[in-house]
Amino acid sequence: MRRLKSHNPFTIKELFRILCFEYRIVSVDYFLDKMSRDECIWILQNLEYTDKNLWEASRFKVFSTIAMFSKNKPSLTDILRFPWESEEKQTDEPQQPGMTDEERHAAEAYIISVLEKQNKE
Repeated sequence: MRRLKSHNPFTIKELFRILCFEYRIVSVDYFLDKMSRDECIWILQNLEYTDKNLWEASRFKVFSTIAMFSKNKPSLTDILRFPWESEEKQTDEPQQPGMTDEERHAAEAYIISVLEKQNKE
């Protein structure tokens, strides 16, 4: 998603089209009535992983076909290497936690406040 890294944000129309119709990640009702800005950002930052299983299955089909006719046994990554595989190899070191304790507490407080607000309604 090159556009996500630029300073030009998506318009609401583009977000609506991408999330509700192209990727079918959220329903129209949820997008229009309930979805928060943070949810939208998190989803957009991870769109590249939405079709990961489909890509893996397609690569395996190609691999199976090639392996039947090949004298040398190729590996799956010889056929096609995906961006998430290079990320996994680069992160062999122990990973830092995704959120600090302060961020985690703030997120928990926000979730609790939203749930309390929904319970009052």
